[in-house]
Amino acid sequence: TVNHTPGPWGTYDPETGEHKDGELSIGVGNDPSDGPAICHCEPLSNYEQAQANARLIAAAPELLEALKAIKEAYCTSEKNLLGMAWAKLNRAIDKAEGNAGDESHRTTYD
Repeated sequence: TVNHTPGPWGTYDPETGEHKDGELSIGVGNDPSDGPAICHCEPLSNYEQAQANARLIAAAPELLEALKAIKEAYCTSEKNLLGMAWAKLNRAIDKAEGNAGDESHRTTYD
């Protein structure tokens, strides 16, 4: 089995190389324009949809990590592990939906 390119992944403007949320190119690292390109999203029907697709793709490594953490916590029935996994999941969903740093809509695990 071949493993995916490790994250973090982020979006950037392919013309300027500027790291910006919601741009259409996805690269690797804290400055994604400096690393290898993962892919480029072309607007199929509209630009906003292409931006949403790029954010979802860029969040893929964090989403996978969060799902693995939830699976481990669930299988071990460790409540504090599940709480930490839930926090990872919230951050990954925020990244995918373009809500990084906005905690007002988050659900908590009790």
